[in-house]
Amino acid sequence: EGGAGGSPALISDEAVWTAASAVAAGLVATTFLGAPNEVWPVANIVNMCVAITVARLLQQPQLVTVLAALGGLVVYDVVGVFGTGYQAAAPPPPAATAGAVGAAAAAGAAV
Repeated sequence: EGGAGGSPALISDEAVWTAASAVAAGLVATTFLGAPNEVWPVANIVNMCVAITVARLLQQPQLVTVLAALGGLVVYDVVGVFGTGYQAAAPPPPAATAGAVGAAAAAGAAV
């Protein structure tokens, strides 16, 4: 194994790929398992990486590679939208608050 200029490589390619894969898996796990309002910067980094990877794969001459990249992007997007808590929770209806105040007032509690 040689590095740049024929010198021996300090770190093998396999070690670099293993480390990069571990970092990528950690970032993706963080975006899916963390609270959305806390991990959005990490989610943005993951999304940028996915977009760059797909853009690079779209330049490939093999149709199968392009279709696999687009299919993977669709799966990632669907899981990101429906498989996480990123959807906005519906606020409680205003009548529920007004009803609680009215019920408290009817029961004689200070409002």
